[in-house]
Amino acid sequence: MFRNGRSGRDALFTVIAAASGQPGPRLGLAVSKKNARLATQRNRIKRLVRQAFRTQAHRLPAVDVVVIARPGIAGRSNGEITRSINEHWNRLARRCVKPPTS
Repeated sequence: MFRNGRSGRDALFTVIAAASGQPGPRLGLAVSKKNARLATQRNRIKRLVRQAFRTQAHRLPAVDVVVIARPGIAGRSNGEITRSINEHWNRLARRCVKPPTS
């Protein structure tokens, strides 16, 4: 996954995606205590990422995705986190779309 996957990064997340043999996309999350000290902060971040994944999963190809929270994420608002992860989903959907065959 980490060796063969494609990655994208911004101030809040590192997202790694690799092709899978599954019928749809799958999500993995890593939010460390180093980046979000309190359990409530870590759970809020994971909840927001899962919700964004559920709403965008129909657009994503059959990939395994690992989302890693970066330092400074705990102090960000829900809107900032959601915008950031949605931009990652948009990039992933654009990169992995196959052009139509004529």
